[in-house]
Amino acid sequence: MKEMSSKYLYIFLLVTIILLWSYGWVLTKIGLSYMGPFTFAALRFLLASIAMIVVSFFLKASRPKGKEWIILFIMGLLQTTAMFLLINYGMMFVNVSKSSILIYSMPIWSGILGYIFLHESLGALLVTIGVYLATVAKPKERHKIERSSINIKS
Repeated sequence: MKEMSSKYLYIFLLVTIILLWSYGWVLTKIGLSYMGPFTFAALRFLLASIAMIVVSFFLKASRPKGKEWIILFIMGLLQTTAMFLLINYGMMFVNVSKSSILIYSMPIWSGILGYIFLHESLGALLVTIGVYLATVAKPKERHKIERSSINIKS
């Protein structure tokens, strides 16, 4: 019985995070009608920083040490700050659906760039594209994909 309730809790939490994460794009677009993209990003990071400081305090999380601060600063500046500043700026010119699809196609572009510049295998990229086609392709296209894969195997 306890396993059943845990399962439903996990499903509830998963659906909740999906809805919150998805709705963030809509809220960003609405927020950009009231303030500029850089102001919006700064406000977003200020609120997130305060929330993380409070959570870290209650969890008694350890702080980074020595060179970890430099790595943390560079990652925060490039991966998070630059990405969201550019996303906010770009959302001024495209709709929410286009911007979210573009940003979440990042694994595909990372796979292509990793293959070109780092000579990595295309295996992960092909799996990512396969998952995309299996979940996002229109039903008629999915049917064609399934039929063509059946024909290839036999």
